Amino acid sequence: MTQRQLASKVGVSQGLIAKIENGSVDPKMSTLRRIVGAFEHTGSSDPCAKNVMTTDVISVRHDDTVAKAIRLMTTYDISQLPVMKGNETIGCVEEDHLVALLGLQLDNPRRFYKKPIIEVISGYFPAVRPEAPLVEILELLAGGHKGVLVKEEGRVLGIITKIDVLKALGGR
Repeated sequence: MTQRQLASKVGVSQGLIAKIENGSVDPKMSTLRRIVGAFEHTGSSDPCAKNVMTTDVISVRHDDTVAKAIRLMTTYDISQLPVMKGNETIGCVEEDHLVALLGLQLDNPRRFYKKPIIEVISGYFPAVRPEAPLVEILELLAGGHKGVLVKEEGRVLGIITKIDVLKALGGR
């Protein structure tokens, strides 16, 4: 389905679909629901967590430094990372939060980059089971979470971000 066809089915402009797809706009939950509905009506593949997730989860340990997190974000072109302590997820670090914290510590940025990640955790990623429906994931993402972990028996299987959902629904 093209952007134009999707826009027509959803009742929005093709330009809005393009902006959502490239990540420059965060759509309303009602718009996301209409997008999911449009794909469900076309008989697209089963829209659930295991079919949308990225299995190569890049993460940092709680005792890694801010500098390491930034290197990983730069290397993998991502803006958030789960924070791990052993095999347990204890939070997340997000690029916008790091920028805000750095702004408060401009008097000594080197000290900031040497901080352990556990001191700059910005929140958490909610977790869903592999069979979780796409609507459940969209509600979490539209509710302000930057990512959703896919877990089974306490083990992280994957991560889902807005762009993963958009790519999966767009067939890219």
